[in-house]
Amino acid sequence: MHKPACLVRLVLAVLLVCGPASLGRAQEVASRAAGLVDGHGRTETAEVCTACHAAGQFSGQRLSRNGWALVISTMIDEYEMSEPEDSIRDTILTYLSTHFGSAP
Repeated sequence: MHKPACLVRLVLAVLLVCGPASLGRAQEVASRAAGLVDGHGRTETAEVCTACHAAGQFSGQRLSRNGWALVISTMIDEYEMSEPEDSIRDTILTYLSTHFGSAP
């Protein structure tokens, strides 16, 4: 699917769920997600991981699921990142290990 079309769909989906007041936030998240591969968990990853830095800072890494879990734990423990809910953390870990995982 064409990337701009995906971003439009993402913004529209957030608007449907959250209402027009969320347009600015939806556009911000969609913009931050632009550097990420399409897939389940992309929005959650953009929301959590790009709140502090650009996607390019982590999208070039290739880590196992355990490696990504360690990165998230380090961000929480050493850099005061808010701990995501377990379901969100699991979604992010699945997204990162699927799209930016270790080579087989």
